Amino acid sequence: MRRKLLTVILGALALYVLRCTAGPGGPDLPNPYTPILYVSPTVLDFGETEDTLSFGIENYGEGVLNWEVCPQSTCIACCSGTGCTPVCTTISGSTTTETDEVTVIVSRNDKPGPYEHYIDVSCTDNGDIETVTVNFVILGPTLWVFGEVTDDQTGAYLDDVRVVLEISEEDDRETYTYTDPGLDLYGYFEFLDVPARIQRILGYRAGYEDYILDKIIQQPGTDWDLSFEMTAQGG
Repeated sequence: MRRKLLTVILGALALYVLRCTAGPGGPDLPNPYTPILYVSPTVLDFGETEDTLSFGIENYGEGVLNWEVCPQSTCIACCSGTGCTPVCTTISGSTTTETDEVTVIVSRNDKPGPYEHYIDVSCTDNGDIETVTVNFVILGPTLWVFGEVTDDQTGAYLDDVRVVLEISEEDDRETYTYTDPGLDLYGYFEFLDVPARIQRILGYRAGYEDYILDKIIQQPGTDWDLSFEMTAQGG
């Protein structure tokens, strides 16, 4: 009797185990082929000059990972093998064991300054989301500043004059005048790629009064001749 009762109990237990693991009505178990979203790198630093960088999408789990990419800014376009899109129109794809590459293109059509934007990468299978941060800097317009320095009485060109530009939100720049007859340059100075925020130009030379010109205003995108004259001390 005891042996028969034990057999019944063991049979019932086996049936319960089967229902829990595989049979209809049992609890849902984790899918052994669950995809896991992995994105790298998660920060793209374009700096002042880079226009195109990329990140990879990988499946660290099993099965097929279906993904979507959505940029959040009009400054950013995302491209992959499935297409290219700006703003928040998604591009999509799928990956198993390979790495899908997404190319990010930055446009610099806004005001000068540092910018930070974001790209959402989502796994449509389970709702996981990774965020890629995009950093870049838009430089302001620049000028070519040049000129000649002369004696205000004799008109002679002056070499070795220290010329200083004071620029808003930037360190001062300085150079010295020189003469190069082969290039037809006399008492000449120049500065390249100068932001259009010059506040003051100064000139210094032994035996001469300091030269100072304030409140400089110049339209960007033009060559800028800032030639000046210096007065000899005691003259």
